[in-house]
This record gives sequence, C-alpha cells and structure tokens, in this order.
Amino acid sequence: MMTMLSDIGIPDYKVGMVPQLRDALILIEKWQPDCILLDLTLPDATGIEAVEAIVAHAPEVPVIVVSSHDDPQIALEAVRAGAQEFMLKWPADSNAFASLVSLALARRRATDSVATEARPAAS
Repeated sequence: MMTMLSDIGIPDYKVGMVPQLRDALILIEKWQPDCILLDLTLPDATGIEAVEAIVAHAPEVPVIVVSSHDDPQIALEAVRAGAQEFMLKWPADSNAFASLVSLALARRRATDSVATEARPAAS
C-alpha cells in the first residue's frame, strides 16, 4: 500500500504508518490528516472497535478500511461505524485503491470548503 500511495501522484501529502490504535490517535492529533487508511487487525483494538475509535476522534476525516477479510458483513459493519470505504488488502488493485483515496480526499476538500463558506465573516 505504501508503494501504491506513492504511485497515486497526489501532490503535497505525507504518509504516516503506526502499529497501534493508540499511536494512530496521537498521530491524528499531530498531523490532522486528510484521509485515514485503517487496518482492522491491530494489537490494541479489534475490528470495528478501531473504526469507531478513529471516527469518534476525527469525525471529519474520511476513513478507508483495509482488511484481509473478504466478508461483506465486516464491510457493512465498518461503513455503519463511520468508514467511508472498505477495500480488501489482497488482491490489491492499484487503480481501485487510487480511486478510493482520490475520492476520499475530494470529499474532505468539499467538506472543508462547505464549512469555510458557512462560517460567518470576521468583523
């Protein structure tokens, strides 16, 4: 996935990778990301619990869940918990991955734009 991210060609982005949910929550505070790729298999969180924690911590950030479990029920639970998208790790489709990340970033920019326009002008 790191290679696929570098191949997408989206300017001005940086990628961080952490091994645990606890570390992800710290990194989110520090970086304020535009998109989060979340593996459901973490040592300190199980499955949908991780999605719920990330969404609660950064509700405005699109979350793409990546999983090795080809289970439609898990995908549905992830989306119900607040994930924008769900994709399988393997087989990894770089075009689909690029589309999901680009769409998530476009959603984030659109949300930010609407929020900026809705703010009252400073006096």
